[in-house]
Amino acid sequence: MALWGSGVRLPSAPPNSSSRTVAPVLNSQDIQIIQDVWDHNLSLVQVWSCYKQLHINDSCTYEQALKAFLEDLAHRNKTKRYIDEMRYVLARLQHYLPGHLKLPEITTKTMWSALESAGMGETGRRKAAVFLNWAYHQRMMPVPIKVHGKPSYPRGEIQTLSNRDVASLIRVCPEDLLGHLWLCLCMGLRVAEAVRSEDLIMRDGHLIVGAKAAKTKTRRVIQWLPGHDRFASQVTPQVNLRRRMTALKSQAAIKHWPRNAMRHTAASPAPSILASPPHQGTRIY
Repeated sequence: MALWGSGVRLPSAPPNSSSRTVAPVLNSQDIQIIQDVWDHNLSLVQVWSCYKQLHINDSCTYEQALKAFLEDLAHRNKTKRYIDEMRYVLARLQHYLPGHLKLPEITTKTMWSALESAGMGETGRRKAAVFLNWAYHQRMMPVPIKVHGKPSYPRGEIQTLSNRDVASLIRVCPEDLLGHLWLCLCMGLRVAEAVRSEDLIMRDGHLIVGAKAAKTKTRRVIQWLPGHDRFASQVTPQVNLRRRMTALKSQAAIKHWPRNAMRHTAASPAPSILASPPHQGTRIY
């Protein structure tokens, strides 16, 4: 038996082990802690088990963590759309992770490889990073995993829709969708913002985008062009707005649709054609 300190004995090497085995050297602090553990009738196995329960949930699977994460999002009153997007991205990522690994066993290299294999873009990587950061702070992972992504920049100069394209969109736009087309094409709102009409206020020639509707969660005020008052009154709640906007683009037969086309067009002179003489039906250019 090897002896360290007064009254503190640690087991020697196993009988069948090599005689050259070097016994560990403990400092005075280690000896005091071990003595304190034994004074409380505890073993080192019990201490290590307790530590793992408090700091490392080594039995948690990716699927269990994902379920708990989605439940936590719902508890924090995140929108159904946000939760569904998280579920889709993280469930897709799971298919590219080794199935035999528990969540604490997933390394940074393994995660980066899975993200690459899944073809995750910047948005998907950000969602994965949110989940992994949450899991680490819930003590489901021993160390944090950082997810790095390359910034996405448009290639070449920013492009907008031509007056002909704008006119085509207006010509095929149904009357009940005209108000939302105006929001996106002239006021520069994202479709996800335009759909939340209950959080939009229109008065005194200004559009007020509430914090709940804004992607950045910051209230903003936008002044509309002279002659656009009639379009503000046509904004009504819509169902399946994103799908209808996509269909509208197809119906207008616009072959080239630049990145963020309507938002960029809103900052160009093109929307001014809407302020022309009164229209007949949906032909307002």
